[in-house]
Amino acid sequence: PKDSTTFSGNNLTQIAMDKEGNIWTSVNETVFLECFNTKTNRTRHYKNFTEEQSHIPNNTPRDIFIDRKGRLWIGTDQGGLYLYLPGKDNFYQYKADILDPGKLQSNTIIEIYQDNSNMIWLGSQNGVERFNPDESKFIVYRPKSITSLEVANNSVQAIAEDPSHRLWIGAFNGIFILDRKTGAYTN
Repeated sequence: PKDSTTFSGNNLTQIAMDKEGNIWTSVNETVFLECFNTKTNRTRHYKNFTEEQSHIPNNTPRDIFIDRKGRLWIGTDQGGLYLYLPGKDNFYQYKADILDPGKLQSNTIIEIYQDNSNMIWLGSQNGVERFNPDESKFIVYRPKSITSLEVANNSVQAIAEDPSHRLWIGAFNGIFILDRKTGAYTN
């Protein structure tokens, strides 16, 4: 970063505004998460944004999301999911633990989406995970039918919900509808 009034580059890859009017962004080809305070016109640069401020290889922000409660979530390239703790001015990290099915299963979080029931949905390189932030529980949605196995090995890039509350999953090889009750995917 050049100074505290500028972003560390011009190619912003993600952007979100919090309830205080701060603009949170990431800059392409860096591991910086940046917060521009619109009241003071100053930028805070977060390079190592874990609770312990330790270095995580390749924790480049992939998605920045503000939920309905005003919480700031960061999905990273290989560092997992982060929740901003404003009182501490740092981040709590949710790391993958493949041995615990109630924990995050992928450290690469590409997309973050909140549905009408306030569940957080994560698109990762390994598929879709649902996260209940009030209980800190994750559920992985893996395809159950043999015809939809292609989504299991594909990177989920986008998630949206239609007026009928169907969850649409966008991946490199197509678009799928996820049935939340059965876990089945259709395309």
